[in-house]
Amino acid sequence: MEEKIFQIGEDLGLKADRNLILRAEKEFKRKLELFPKYLVFHEDLEVRDFIEQLCILYVLDEFKKWEEKILIKTWGRIRSIIYNGKPYHIIMSLYPQKKQITDNLTTRLKELEVYKITEKKTVFDYLTGDMTLQISLKNDDIKFLKHVKNNLLATYADWGRDFGITRQSARARWERLRDRLYPQISAYVNYKKIKLKFLIGYIDVGKRMFLLDKLSNGISASVFGRSVGKFRSSLNELYFTFQIPEDYRCQVLLEKSFKKMQDEGLIESYKLVEVVAVSGDIDFNLYNTEKNSWIFIPEFWLNYLKYYLPEYEEFEKTPRKFDFEPYSSKIGGQDLKIIDALMLDGRMSSNFLAKQLNTNQITVHRKRKRLIEEKFVNFFFAVRNMGPIGFFMVLMEGDKVSRDRFKQACLKVPQYQFNDYISKGSDEGTIFAFEVPSENMWRMYTYLDDLTPDFGIKKIWFDFLPLESFTISNLIERWDKRYQRWRWLHSDFDLISLSETERYLKK
Repeated sequence: MEEKIFQIGEDLGLKADRNLILRAEKEFKRKLELFPKYLVFHEDLEVRDFIEQLCILYVLDEFKKWEEKILIKTWGRIRSIIYNGKPYHIIMSLYPQKKQITDNLTTRLKELEVYKITEKKTVFDYLTGDMTLQISLKNDDIKFLKHVKNNLLATYADWGRDFGITRQSARARWERLRDRLYPQISAYVNYKKIKLKFLIGYIDVGKRMFLLDKLSNGISASVFGRSVGKFRSSLNELYFTFQIPEDYRCQVLLEKSFKKMQDEGLIESYKLVEVVAVSGDIDFNLYNTEKNSWIFIPEFWLNYLKYYLPEYEEFEKTPRKFDFEPYSSKIGGQDLKIIDALMLDGRMSSNFLAKQLNTNQITVHRKRKRLIEEKFVNFFFAVRNMGPIGFFMVLMEGDKVSRDRFKQACLKVPQYQFNDYISKGSDEGTIFAFEVPSENMWRMYTYLDDLTPDFGIKKIWFDFLPLESFTISNLIERWDKRYQRWRWLHSDFDLISLSETERYLKK
């Protein structure tokens, strides 16, 4: 990062004060000393660029507003960081709230240095965790987002016509909100249609905390591993997901690895279940534009859950559910690549996809249309930056009425997702993931803890730290188009070898 960060204005056709540029360069070098050296000189270029952008936030805070605008225009290395598969422009989207952000970042950076965290995605997630600040929205913005949520794949012209504005205005409004709120239109993949099983589980290592990283690396090393993460509320546990071939032997092999580790005292317990349906949504009706905050009061939510829902009657509103449907038609590697892209961005253009896949736009458009019509994917809407939120996950099993009542109550929280699953035997359960305003987090946790005996809550986690992504890109090459099945090896599911825990097992 020794090269010039800002350029002299004349190079860009701008009338920039040379002294201003020199002051900014000097300030950049001074601010860079606030950052851990191992991040500044990180081996990964994206991490270095990411740190550079954060440093410029600190620099801008030392200049007047008119100077900031000039410096942003003369910043010599404006390029986005690819974060979770999408371009992430730190400066362009966050500099209006730079003061609040840099105060939080200073603390985060010190924590990173103490724990010497180097893994790229963990650094990104940790530092971007404080970048979700309260943003002022107008009633028209909320109405527009509601309309988008109900018409996720419509064209800009359709959005504009239905909303009473021009196509150009609809696009401009979407791009403005997208840059400030980071809304995601993504897709759930229909696992059964592509002959996969979607598994969710967790591992409790007890007092053997040193095993967390090894097991995390082992799960990530499996080509069929989907994600792995930690919760601050359960420091001795890993939460993970797998997407495995539907062949029953694959799940048996995974179970065998976990069971052996448990029998030998290496881990305390584990759980592994198959997800059969997913629900998810965001309720913009709960956002108050006058107060610029979410309308959510834990006490009211608790009363709604305990008293206002009919106990044995059909509920008035049922959460939209995406059931995994069986395999029905043939697909190829290109189809899987399109599905993988839509999981990251459901509105990715066919033209952009065609360039990525090195094929023509007509082919991509036809394949994409078919995949959507045959429900290989189902789209959902989530918004990342509408105020600080507290993340919870709740595990419930058994009584369906209690689980349905809990689902109904979760419609009254800002964002939610449900994973319905089956386990061995006849056990059924749901993993609820939902987000509440951060100021309500601890009260909410207390209420949930009190509800445990009434609703059969088995586990409560909060404050998730994800370590991996949610795509199928790592296993697409394993698809056998001719026989329409996945190629797999026993070693793909040998978590003991993949996590290098053999030496810790009793001889």
